[in-house]
Amino acid sequence: MSYVPAMITVLAIAQNEKGKYLFIREADEKYKGKWYLPAGPVQPTETIIEGLKREVKEEAGVDVEPQGIVRVYHEVFKEPQPYHRWIMIFEVKVISGTLKSKPDNRSLEAKWLSFDEIKKKEKELRDELVIGILQLYEQSKKNGAILPMTCFHSSLFK
Repeated sequence: MSYVPAMITVLAIAQNEKGKYLFIREADEKYKGKWYLPAGPVQPTETIIEGLKREVKEEAGVDVEPQGIVRVYHEVFKEPQPYHRWIMIFEVKVISGTLKSKPDNRSLEAKWLSFDEIKKKEKELRDELVIGILQLYEQSKKNGAILPMTCFHSSLFK
């Protein structure tokens, strides 16, 4: 039996007390200057939650605690090498730290943006799907469809 490699990507949605969302401006050459939610791949030696916390810390400068899972997506890629990609969207709460203001190789800056501000920056977004992700998040919150972390065995998310 052969196994197909898998990649897990985590994406964090944080809101502050004013209802603004945590966004970062990408430093990576492919998306340089584009706005996006903190996100990235989980490293082979990390748990999913360790990867989530690391990505947010590296990109936005703040520490977070996951509150729930908004959605899980699965894609299968067949070319050039077959692999599975899992995308896990988490609701997170900022617990400490200061938003990044100095650029580095992970991001140029982090900022709290309202939904209206995000829509006005549509041409500056890394991916137009981010607006749909935020709409999904708001709908899931309204409908009580965000799965609390207590739904999962703690060993999966240490």
